[in-house]
Amino acid sequence: MQVDTHTIDIGKIRQRETRDVAFRLYNASQNDLSLESVHTSCSCTNWHLDKRKLKSNETAELSVTFSSGQGRNRLGATLRVFYKNLETEESGNVFLNLIADIQPDYSILPPFLDFTEATETVQYITLAPRFDEDIRILDTHCTRNYYEVGIVKSEPTESIVGVTFLPEKKLSGEKQAILELKTSSSRQPSYQIILNCDP
Repeated sequence: MQVDTHTIDIGKIRQRETRDVAFRLYNASQNDLSLESVHTSCSCTNWHLDKRKLKSNETAELSVTFSSGQGRNRLGATLRVFYKNLETEESGNVFLNLIADIQPDYSILPPFLDFTEATETVQYITLAPRFDEDIRILDTHCTRNYYEVGIVKSEPTESIVGVTFLPEKKLSGEKQAILELKTSSSRQPSYQIILNCDP
């Protein structure tokens, strides 16, 4: 089994968008081949084969729809095509790859917070829209009560959340919490940030 390319780079794509691409599979053997199945590494891909049996020198098209969902930044997916030689009963497989550069609606900095003896007890998270849309932080929710969270700025170009660590409220052994930011983005309405603290 041969393919026209092993990797397709979709390029830049927004969140919650789809792209259709196609791989061409070629039977370079002298025997008939059966395309048995296709396994994907990611639920972000759906596939369709236009035929399942290939005579010698015939081709089949594997159509793939890639959905970016709420992914961010560089994302890869692998498809594994299983085939069988109908004359010899030997099986084989070929790996195909998709790569996409997913452009999120907004950036979040920093991506996580660490509270240690060497850091400030109050730290800040900034959301900045990456396109022309007015995207703001609307609300917050934290899984631990030893953090106080509040929106200190909410403007079209920037939202800032302040996080205050209250060590006297923390129980022994607790190390991590999740802070959920609820946003006005239709493509990614919520974003989770990990908050770490010293045990």
